[in-house]
Amino acid sequence: MVMHNLSVAGNFTMVSPEYDGGPFDGKVTPEVPDHMFNVNVDYDPMPGLGLNFSVQRVGEINDNATNTVVLDPYTLFNAKAKCELAIDKKRSYKPVVLVI
Repeated sequence: MVMHNLSVAGNFTMVSPEYDGGPFDGKVTPEVPDHMFNVNVDYDPMPGLGLNFSVQRVGEINDNATNTVVLDPYTLFNAKAKCELAIDKKRSYKPVVLVI
């Protein structure tokens, strides 16, 4: 935790799955990216208000068992804002979430 109202989290995965035997021996398993990286930042500037930003990087993906079709790496950027509304304190309201 960086500050009491700011948190940062991340992870990284790298794999190299291959077939062992059979007609696809030595080929990379399809639909599994060679690496993934995620970073997530949450910021709550005041009670009831929150912001979230995240980045996800997905590496190269083989799209079939023979490895003849390869999908390019890509990056996703996400942003989210939330505001908790409390019109009647006797009732419980869920946060309103706006995804950009």
